[in-house]
Amino acid sequence: MANERRRLADARQGPVSVLAGNAVFEGRLSGSGNVVVSGRFEGECDLQGSVTLAEGGHWQGSLRADDVIIAGRVDGDVAARGRVEVGSTAHITGTLAGESVAIAQGAIIQGEVHVGTPGKPPLRFEEKRQR
Repeated sequence: MANERRRLADARQGPVSVLAGNAVFEGRLSGSGNVVVSGRFEGECDLQGSVTLAEGGHWQGSLRADDVIIAGRVDGDVAARGRVEVGSTAHITGTLAGESVAIAQGAIIQGEVHVGTPGKPPLRFEEKRQR
């Protein structure tokens, strides 16, 4: 239970693949592992693991993963089998869905938000990292 309440970025384990800030990826990403996108991703993703879209990163297309953290811009649909954390710098145009969804004050979502477990109270968090 204690790990369930931790922020995804703090709870993530294992190696991480990174798409650098000046890089562009076009295509389909699948498999397992954890990915951090600081650059531009155009295409589809279905990953067993976590995807983090860093501040300044841009995602265009569909994103499906176990857990998702968004601090950049998304033009497309996001579906997490687990948790979604939307940071205060995020701008999402599309549908956002997850088992649990946390949205920081200041985030912009133009689309629908679906939370997977009816009757479960919303998860709230406050951004504590300094910018």
